[in-house]
Amino acid sequence: MRFLKRLLVAIYGFLGVFAVVCLMLWVVTGDEPVTLITGVFAAAGVESIVGGIIKFKEAKETTKPDVSEETEAENNGRAE
Repeated sequence: MRFLKRLLVAIYGFLGVFAVVCLMLWVVTGDEPVTLITGVFAAAGVESIVGGIIKFKEAKETTKPDVSEETEAENNGRAE
């Protein structure tokens, strides 16, 4: 598994555990750490967005056609 996939799986696993622990703390104490929850989920969201941008750029680079093939095709079309 690639590093980015492992990182995202670890982040989502952490978020799941974090949410369960916060829920249990809320049931026991009746209080929830709103600022901490907001910060943790915001950081995970930013990391997911950055991972998506990286993945999009990698996919775009692999599907980019070779410039020399395009130029050759244009030249062949003009010669006829």
